[in-house]
Amino acid sequence: MIRLRSYQEEMVQEIASEFGRSQQRVCAVAPCGAGKTVMVGWMAGGTAAKGRRVLFLVHRQELIDQSSTTFTDMGIQHGVIAAHSAKQYGSLVQVGSVQTVARRLTEMPAPDFIIIDEAHHATANTWKKIIAAYPEASVLGVTATPARLGGQGLGDVFQSLVLG
Repeated sequence: MIRLRSYQEEMVQEIASEFGRSQQRVCAVAPCGAGKTVMVGWMAGGTAAKGRRVLFLVHRQELIDQSSTTFTDMGIQHGVIAAHSAKQYGSLVQVGSVQTVARRLTEMPAPDFIIIDEAHHATANTWKKIIAAYPEASVLGVTATPARLGGQGLGDVFQSLVLG
């Protein structure tokens, strides 16, 4: 069984605190290798245990594969929303390709919690379209680099920043 390390537990608590302060869109920054996928898996599993839907958005097939493997190793039942995957929306946790999710917005159940991997991409139109489609959902972005390549920040998407 995968367990959180103490610094990961602390970061998860800080994220929960931000949501508890009525921040609907939180960005969490942690360096490469800090175990962001394990942390979001832990949060996704806890959210699903409360009967709430989670959508974990990634932008590349290799990230879908890695995330799906980690979630499986953590015992988190999940579906995959990607071009060549069967449509199985029954699982409360879904790992989705941003491109495929954007095309299927009208057919999939609305998530209560959206987690955005590589959140520095969240200012792009496709990502914004997904966030806008689910205005009631809490949104967590995770990244090692909290700025776009051009140097722009992420303040137009996220309300709060947690540093790991």
